[in-house]
Amino acid sequence: MNINRQIFFDSYRSAFGKIRSNNKVANINIMLDSLVRYSHLLNPATPIEQLAYIAATVHHETGARYSAFKEVRQRVAITKRQKYIRRLQDRYWYTGYYGRGPVQLTWKRNYQWAQRTTGAPLVANPNLLLEDPYLGYEVTIKGMVEGAYTGKSLSNYINKSKIDYVNARRIVNGKDKAAKIAQYAIKFETIFRRSVV
Repeated sequence: MNINRQIFFDSYRSAFGKIRSNNKVANINIMLDSLVRYSHLLNPATPIEQLAYIAATVHHETGARYSAFKEVRQRVAITKRQKYIRRLQDRYWYTGYYGRGPVQLTWKRNYQWAQRTTGAPLVANPNLLLEDPYLGYEVTIKGMVEGAYTGKSLSNYINKSKIDYVNARRIVNGKDKAAKIAQYAIKFETIFRRSVV
């Protein structure tokens, strides 16, 4: 599988608007390189749809920057959601295994999994997910394909019997912003149908 970059970027701009920085173009190209490299891991019945959902998740998680970043500490805890996030972060933050990467990898057990699957020394140096964007995408793609984050994988929701972009959010983060990410996935599906060769 390959992706025609000219068609991809033309279609991306039609769907999401103008790309305003060269860094964003570079980050998207790293994502596309990684999707091509690990495309053999996707469900052969639904590769376009699975590509679309991975890209939609990264689009959402990175704020459409497609870059690795460090999780933000929840400082204010007023709303129910803020209090939940703060309590959750309190359980892992001081271990050093807070979120990093295009899709935030948290908890020591997940860094151990990522180390086993990539061979990179992520337990000793979790900041590698911030320093090496290709490593971040490898962890993101393999985590979603294998169900490493929540026990739910892409093929649980995107397979030859169904395309459920809404419930696919359970692969990463329950139902948080599920409908919004599903809309992104629909756009990316169109983009990849045009650009995958």
